[in-house]
Amino acid sequence: MNSEKRLINKIFLSVLVSLELCCLLYWRIFPSAVLNHLFMAFCFCLVFVLSFLVQHYVRISGQKSYLCFFLSVIPLFLPVAYFRASGMYKLDRMMWDRRDKSAERQVFDSGKDDMFSGKKVIVFVPHEDDDLLLMAGVLEQYIKYGSEVYVVFAETGDTGVSKIYKKGKELGHVRANESIGALTAYGIPEDHIIFLGFGSTVFENKLHLYNHKDEPDKVLRSVSGFDYTFATEEHPAYRDGQKITKNNLNNDYESILKDYRPDVIFCIDYDVHPGHRSVSLTFESILGKILKQDGSYSPVVYKGFAYSTSLSGKQDYSNSANPGATVNPYDTDYMKETNIYLWKDRVRFPVAVDTLTHYSYSSATAEKLSFYDCQKDDWYPRINGIVNSDKVFWERKTDSMLYKADISVSSGDPQVLNDFKLFDCDDINKGETDFSKISGIWIPSENDGNKRISVSLDRPGNIESICLYDNPCLDDNVLNAKIVFEDGSVTVNGSSCDISDL
Repeated sequence: MNSEKRLINKIFLSVLVSLELCCLLYWRIFPSAVLNHLFMAFCFCLVFVLSFLVQHYVRISGQKSYLCFFLSVIPLFLPVAYFRASGMYKLDRMMWDRRDKSAERQVFDSGKDDMFSGKKVIVFVPHEDDDLLLMAGVLEQYIKYGSEVYVVFAETGDTGVSKIYKKGKELGHVRANESIGALTAYGIPEDHIIFLGFGSTVFENKLHLYNHKDEPDKVLRSVSGFDYTFATEEHPAYRDGQKITKNNLNNDYESILKDYRPDVIFCIDYDVHPGHRSVSLTFESILGKILKQDGSYSPVVYKGFAYSTSLSGKQDYSNSANPGATVNPYDTDYMKETNIYLWKDRVRFPVAVDTLTHYSYSSATAEKLSFYDCQKDDWYPRINGIVNSDKVFWERKTDSMLYKADISVSSGDPQVLNDFKLFDCDDINKGETDFSKISGIWIPSENDGNKRISVSLDRPGNIESICLYDNPCLDDNVLNAKIVFEDGSVTVNGSSCDISDL
């Protein structure tokens, strides 16, 4: 064999061995590792060089090179044979897609029709990728069972973490198009994707747009320098080009809720990110206003977190046929973002079956998240915390009789008792919440010796339950309360003191 043929054989065999190793790395050795493109390229080049050097120093004849070829190819198929024999391979997402109408899938999805069908659903999130961090695995099921789904993005994402695109309109356009690609892949029509178009991290004098309550018509600029709303030329913002003011933000929320009147609403909750907090508190403010105006409207509302139970959740995805549920991210029985939600009160939504693949990186969630290439450095290393067998939320009741009631108090502000918000914050830009300094909760005067709330309902009705939300500050709790009804019956909440002491 001449030197030219030997060189070709060496190169071909080296490439084959390198590809084989990369496949094995991806398939079996590091199923949960962060196998990014640079790592795989490094492995390929390293093995190629080593293989070539071995062939160079160990002289291989032509016949032996063909034998090496076959010996290299055969092990490539061993992992596939193993997966088929063990039954794990059938859980691969592509196999599920081929067997969409199989008995296994129908059994797994049984009972979901009542949960997901015939609804009008709106999802409120701050940025392009928060939709999937909050709803992946649940979103597609509303589509599958025939519900009408809308997704509202409050901010443009013009100050994201991309290393490729320049912050500003270019990045905002890219991220908007990424969300359109991801959501339309789920089957959501593009005209059901709504961009409010407010710039990310809008604030002045270190005060966020949400907190400009004293100057609601003041025009503000985003960090990237824009004082008006935008999305893309092909898909303009909800009110494209309007000035960035607090009133305009509130009006957009109110208009969407009144015009669409969704049956089910999912909304981001009080995450550590100021943009997430703005969406959570703005939504609660506007929905509370609507609930007081319209007693006939009572949507089902679920609030959830994009960080602690998803992006920053425990990296515990199980490489098995039965992935685990979302775990409590804290060492307490309550969620530390609010100090109000109890973990035991969470509502668990089962995820779509094609999310439950053997490896998290081959799940439908990872596939849809891949559209968000700008944010890949955030979600890709944490996919094992994002993908679970369920998504967890906390239901917020909207049928309270207090929305139409007259409320008087012995001291303090009575309006915060029926505004739908659990609390408010005068500066959402602060990182960790100092619950001793939050606002929007009823705090009677220190000199009030007979702290009292009087409620007069607008009409007779059956009271099914009474829910008392305490001060989120753990050092300033109400230990006991006495509830007296008009007929003279008395209920005591708490157990720290005798009723005679109240």
